[in-house]
Amino acid sequence: MKSIGKTLILSAALLTAGIGVGMAMAQHDHDSKWSQNGGMQTVDPMTQKYMDAWKAYAMPTENHKALDWKVGTWTGKVNMWMMPQQPEPETSECSVTTSWVMDHRYLQSTVEGQFNGETFQGLGVEGYDNFQKKYVGTWIDNMGTGIMSMEGQWDSSKNTMTTTGEGPNFWTGKMVKSHGTVTKISNNSYKEEMYAPGPDGKEFKCMEITYTRTN
Repeated sequence: MKSIGKTLILSAALLTAGIGVGMAMAQHDHDSKWSQNGGMQTVDPMTQKYMDAWKAYAMPTENHKALDWKVGTWTGKVNMWMMPQQPEPETSECSVTTSWVMDHRYLQSTVEGQFNGETFQGLGVEGYDNFQKKYVGTWIDNMGTGIMSMEGQWDSSKNTMTTTGEGPNFWTGKMVKSHGTVTKISNNSYKEEMYAPGPDGKEFKCMEITYTRTN
């Protein structure tokens, strides 16, 4: 989420592998796992436990529903600081469309705007991971070639999600940790702030976006 893990590819590979192994085991052990009981098929406790856990992992919950307010179209006013000592931010605007995908399992946000006179495009996906019990997300845009990831928790008492992630630091040539916050002001407004290390390694606010609902 830029508008709010590991990499998406790795996660998908691991999930696919897990599903494939589970299906293969179920097929291979079909005769030993299933039996006839009064004309009805029953499954042994270990297989049932696996299937119940998988079902719980796959089902949207109240933690997903907590993101309902983000669905819609938004206009964002962007302030960016490229350096800690930069006196005034670089300003721009963006438009965001956010919708549920995969039957209310993930929020997808498409972003369009301008940056340094060039067209900016971004795509974010976020949701709640029932297995890890935390919010997770990914972000890609046309100003880079990597897939950024984040994870965090929602504090309902403050209407704020605090996230941590990792991205490239071009001063050091290394991947560095960063964090951000998304604060719900109302159903029609929210603010996103991002913080990252500067050239001296000290963290500074590098971006702030205030979103206003348009639909």
